[in-house]
Amino acid sequence: MSTKNTTAPQATVSETGRAVPSSSPKPRTEFRVLHRYEDGRLSVVQDNVGVEEEIEICVSGHESILLSRTPGQDMQLVVGSLFTRGLIRKPEDIDALNFSEYGSRTRAQAAIKPQEPCRLSLVAAATPGMEAGEQEMGLGAERIFRLREAFEARQRIYRVTGAMHGAALFDGQGDMLAFAEDIGRHNAFDKVIGEALLRGALHRTEIALLSSRLALELTMKAAVAGITVLAGLSVATCSSVELAAARGITLIGRLRSRGMNIYTHPWRLASLANQSSNQASEPTHEHRTVHLRGI
Repeated sequence: MSTKNTTAPQATVSETGRAVPSSSPKPRTEFRVLHRYEDGRLSVVQDNVGVEEEIEICVSGHESILLSRTPGQDMQLVVGSLFTRGLIRKPEDIDALNFSEYGSRTRAQAAIKPQEPCRLSLVAAATPGMEAGEQEMGLGAERIFRLREAFEARQRIYRVTGAMHGAALFDGQGDMLAFAEDIGRHNAFDKVIGEALLRGALHRTEIALLSSRLALELTMKAAVAGITVLAGLSVATCSSVELAAARGITLIGRLRSRGMNIYTHPWRLASLANQSSNQASEPTHEHRTVHLRGI
């Protein structure tokens, strides 16, 4: 016996063909009755567990994308997945997007405009010729620590289930642009990218913070989205470090309350410290241009 905490996902498409986010249901959890053994005693308790269900993304002319995800923010997940896979460049590329339910599986049928392939280049971006001062580095690090605090404060579903990954996007001044939780770390990242894309805020995104390890595919998603700082609470893989170095991405792992590993391009911490709230929101580095992988 189970109790669902939220309703089914909703989605709309505007008259211009642009997909727009409707009210996004929160990630769903369900209650389960279980036996708990602790301190020599066995008891029957009710606990909150994360939900994991399949969603199939269907696009004419392409293989279906089958994801196991936490229901909620499905519109953002679909848009983010299509974007990071190079199937769309902007929400206006979606002519129609319809959701339907088949038992425990959700199907998203997307009609998109044809796209010319554009490959993700691994040519290293130009790095500013600057030496990061220790004081400026420290100020930039403090900003990252504050973002971690804001990120963890939003992990409400994780706190009740212990089963959710989180992802958040921030601009250069530290304002949170998007946040999502999902049973899958890739899904969570696609959800926030999709949210920012739908709201026209992706070009403002400078920093992504993830709860997971920084694997190669996650760093590729950051490169596709033009994100210049990718931070995670866990470690980075070798391939991820190599890609970040080539793409001019500052890669940060093992982010704790007072420490972090900076794998690549540490100078950007000083750059973050020098950003003021009066700066224009447009990207200032030539490697902020969004790149799409070939399809």
